[in-house]
Amino acid sequence: MNEKCSIINEFIKCQSKVQFKGAFILIIVGLIMGFVILMIRKLHRPTLINTIIAGVTANLLSFGVTLFCGFFELKYVIIDGIVTFILGVISILLSMKITSLKIRWNWILFITVCGLMIVGFLSIILSFFYCIFQIVYNTCWIFLILLAIIFTPYYFSINNESTEYSSYLIGFINLFEMITLYLFILITTLDIEQITLKCSYDGN
Repeated sequence: MNEKCSIINEFIKCQSKVQFKGAFILIIVGLIMGFVILMIRKLHRPTLINTIIAGVTANLLSFGVTLFCGFFELKYVIIDGIVTFILGVISILLSMKITSLKIRWNWILFITVCGLMIVGFLSIILSFFYCIFQIVYNTCWIFLILLAIIFTPYYFSINNESTEYSSYLIGFINLFEMITLYLFILITTLDIEQITLKCSYDGN
């Protein structure tokens, strides 16, 4: 097996820091809750309780990523934030254009998502042997998140009746997706630029 990749090395270096542990826990909990929301169809209904759950999930992830940003140089935090904002806005604007999909495009979307997920999971395994696959799986997840941002409003419009909470629920889900996108872009930057995390982070 090859020497540990830069991401793993940097995470190991910072693991003793309380702020890093806090960021890691919040991010993991936020991502797990997001996955649960994705998998349980009842949580897709635009009700008050589902909106609250989505809001809590988005905020937990936001707090975790905010803490994580403290371990990066400010220039990377800003640049990656700008990239995320641009990609997110473009994706949201594209989502507004989608009102219907032909069966053919539904199949193309399904096959694309499955392909990205398979390559992403395989790359996670291969990254333990070849560091280049860290960039591959991060890229796969970035594309998956962009697709999620684009098609979230369409999915909710065809599968749920509109209620007073619809826009809030979609808003929180889009926020969760944007923060997740930012997280993966940060991690990709960490790997590509071979960044050294600021493990002496003191919250300032």
